[in-house]
Amino acid sequence: MSRATAIDLSQSLAHFADGEGAQFFDGEPPIAGVPRYAATAERAPDIQEASLDFVIAGPEWWASDNPVTLLRTWRHALKYGGRLVVLVDTQDTNLAVAQRLVALECGVACEAPQALQGSVSLLSGRRSVEDGLRRGFSLIANEIGRADRPASWRGEFYFDLGTVLLQAGEGRRSAECFRITLESDENNLEARIGLAMALSLSSDLEESQSLLRDVLATDPDNSLAAVWLQRCRERAAETQSNPAILTPAARRTR
Repeated sequence: MSRATAIDLSQSLAHFADGEGAQFFDGEPPIAGVPRYAATAERAPDIQEASLDFVIAGPEWWASDNPVTLLRTWRHALKYGGRLVVLVDTQDTNLAVAQRLVALECGVACEAPQALQGSVSLLSGRRSVEDGLRRGFSLIANEIGRADRPASWRGEFYFDLGTVLLQAGEGRRSAECFRITLESDENNLEARIGLAMALSLSSDLEESQSLLRDVLATDPDNSLAAVWLQRCRERAAETQSNPAILTPAARRTR
């Protein structure tokens, strides 16, 4: 990225840089003072879960070896309500495809695209269940009638539904959705983690730990699985010393 281009982009992007954040650009970053990571690095950086108010990425993110891994990294790193801003070069990338991928893999329903300079457009949205659900209705309406819907569509839908139910604390119903997703794609590590988290809400800590160990056997650097495995172990230790912890107060026998 040339210095002139970086300066031009900084004027368009600076107002998004509110709070703690990160920018993913190859070459000179447009915003001074914000930590920069290479968008096309071989491995996604290890960023603390729910630690960022914003993530801004240049159009290089699409050209990385695995853009899906980057999106999932941002999904874990953004706080609830955190802002994602990605640039898309429409000469190389279909804008609608990029928008859909951001929604599916990062959990961010983008606002209307904004044209910046030349063929570059800006996609932006917040990590918000409510906004995602509202915009999701239009996506569903567009997808449901398509004759060429991919076979994975059902699994993707149940993954998103399971995620919403998980955030609402509905462990049993969330687990059912993640199990349906895994029927479509048994190698989906995100769905396995989601199922483990849902089971932990339902107090099934043994199966939850087993699922998380399986994920870490496949992906030893999966920080989300490692964190939740530690949480499950701590809860299991607590229940061994005090079995009443997971028993609703109204049902406890005296």
